[in-house]
Amino acid sequence: MLCNEINTLPSENTKKAQNKKKHIILWSLLGTLSAGCIVVGLGVGLSQRIPSSTNINTMITIIDLGYIVNDDDDTLINTINLKNGTTFTTDDLIFTYKSPTSATVAGQNQYKGNVNITFAVSTDINTLITITNLGCISNDDDSSLTNVINIDNGTTFVTNDLDFTSHTDTMATVTGQGKYQGSIDISFETTNDIDKLIAVKDLGYLMNNNDSTLVATININNRRNGTTFTIDDLIFTEVNTTSATVTGRNQYRGTLNLTFEISVDINTLITTTNIDYIANDEDSTLISSINVKNGTTFVAGDLTFTNKTTTSVTITGQDKYQGSVVINFAISNDINLIIANKNIGVVTDDGDDTLIADINNKNGTTFTTADLNFTNKNTGSVMATGQGQYQGSAQINFGTISGINWDGQQPSNLEGLSGSATYIAEVYGQGTLDSSACDVDWNWETLNGDQTLPSGLTITATNSGTNNDEYDLAWDYTGSVDCSVQLKIIATSHADDRYTINTSTLLTAQKTSTAAIHGSSTVTADYDRDGTANFTVTYAGVDPSTGTDWTVDSVTPVAQDAFSFTSASQNLTGTLQWDHTKIECLDYTVTIKATSKANSSTYATKNVVIHNRGAVESIVISGGWTTGGISAQVVGVNVDQGVTWSLNNVAYSNAQDCSTRVWIDNANLNSTEIKSEYNGLGWGRAEWDLIAVSSQDARVSNTVPGSWNWNNDEP
Repeated sequence: MLCNEINTLPSENTKKAQNKKKHIILWSLLGTLSAGCIVVGLGVGLSQRIPSSTNINTMITIIDLGYIVNDDDDTLINTINLKNGTTFTTDDLIFTYKSPTSATVAGQNQYKGNVNITFAVSTDINTLITITNLGCISNDDDSSLTNVINIDNGTTFVTNDLDFTSHTDTMATVTGQGKYQGSIDISFETTNDIDKLIAVKDLGYLMNNNDSTLVATININNRRNGTTFTIDDLIFTEVNTTSATVTGRNQYRGTLNLTFEISVDINTLITTTNIDYIANDEDSTLISSINVKNGTTFVAGDLTFTNKTTTSVTITGQDKYQGSVVINFAISNDINLIIANKNIGVVTDDGDDTLIADINNKNGTTFTTADLNFTNKNTGSVMATGQGQYQGSAQINFGTISGINWDGQQPSNLEGLSGSATYIAEVYGQGTLDSSACDVDWNWETLNGDQTLPSGLTITATNSGTNNDEYDLAWDYTGSVDCSVQLKIIATSHADDRYTINTSTLLTAQKTSTAAIHGSSTVTADYDRDGTANFTVTYAGVDPSTGTDWTVDSVTPVAQDAFSFTSASQNLTGTLQWDHTKIECLDYTVTIKATSKANSSTYATKNVVIHNRGAVESIVISGGWTTGGISAQVVGVNVDQGVTWSLNNVAYSNAQDCSTRVWIDNANLNSTEIKSEYNGLGWGRAEWDLIAVSSQDARVSNTVPGSWNWNNDEP
């Protein structure tokens, strides 16, 4: 078909034929691709050409745009065109997503498709170079200018990041390149006058006043100007211990005065290097001991400490001090420093031997009775004083355990296939008790004194509580027979195991049990009448005589309080009942549950569909007694129309032949025929009652009388 071809419409004769057949034909023209165009039916028999679109995926092949000045649409489109040789405009592309480093571009109008592009927005150097007056420098080449910019502004530019143009003796224009953008003017002064190049003239503390030391310190203190002096560039005169005059030579000129201080060699100050016992080897302690032993006034920052061991350390002077010296020491035996844990917790008694043993245990020490003397002893503390190789005094705090009790009622009987129980004990005492003094150690055992349990029974015990004073006992039984075991739960003071208590617990677990509910899964109900349905439950593994709790778990759709079990249903049979005033003419799914009273973990559930059909009100019988002339109509709400037909009370008059009869024939859901047969002579008569009973609700029926007369041989 050509793109401008006109489709032929149906002829008038065709329309007439279609009208005669009472058919309606809707003409719609399907889009047809032909000769590079799309033909679209316009509903009136015409076709129109629509140009095809180009996918931008075939045109935008370079998707990493590199650094760009900003991420507005014009910039992105121009960069795409530059990178890919395309000529897109803002009418051709739309950006559906943007992030700081990527965007999704979609074609529009004559273009289609999507492409994900990446980029980085370059940083404007105006935000980084805030100090533009670089002062005096000795060299204005690009590398030197970059170095001074970095020093003054805290930046990290490299040579390729910046381009220097409009360069004069006193200024230049700096332009960002690559990941940088923007331009800024900088100013400077190039000079060979050392008075301008050496801006920092106070050199601080020096090791000595040799020319090489002076030159090196000048370069360190004045590195921003880009100049690195050599020893041949400067002449030093009038040199003393606090100052010197320096004059430039070769390419440098000018003269200036320098000031400095020669640091003191600590070897001339620290003459006593063995400082004996010290409290610890911390830097502050070492400095304090050095000062005491040598009459010095060192402070933090004057000395550094290296190669530290338990008996020596190397110290080196800093700033106004120089030189190194090895200091020898020994950690003091002051018991205040050795006995770090002065709260030794619970002791069994306050005898010297017991106290020393507990001090050693808490502090990792090896005191003997000859090392410590105890005074001022009371129920919770004692003063310990060092003797012999030890010195100093320390107050030692302790406590004693008085007993352990159960805290609250303890479970004596545990029942069920699984469960848990908690035991709580309390340790009490006097004196100073640390955080662990009241800790409780727990255990359980059977009457046999071990942890041997019946097959299928497992026990898991965990400690909890602030001082492990709670004992959580959990059990699970998966065996096939009933089991019973006597347990002993034991609580002991962790600090003093002489104090312990126990309690007896009987654990009983019945064998694994199951339950099943029996009864119809679908029950038919009439929405205008209350109803009931019976169900039974069978058990395995539990005693059924204990009883059953029958409950309704859920009803869908929700019918509040419409369904329940009769209160007397506490045995193996449960009667589900419903109140018709609380439900509608719908199907309800009722989840029922039967739970063993002997073991609440043994239960069964069943989903029962209550088909709540409509209500039959009456049956209307109409028609005569001719063939096919009798019909029935069931009257009611949402009811089935079917009936069951029957004859009753049939009686014959003057019936002279045993073949005389009346019967129902061709009966169906809502109509029937009554036929008769009379083979006698003369007249005869038959009478009957015709009964129609609702197929849906047998309680609803209608009865109408009927009769038939025969005359001679013709019925």
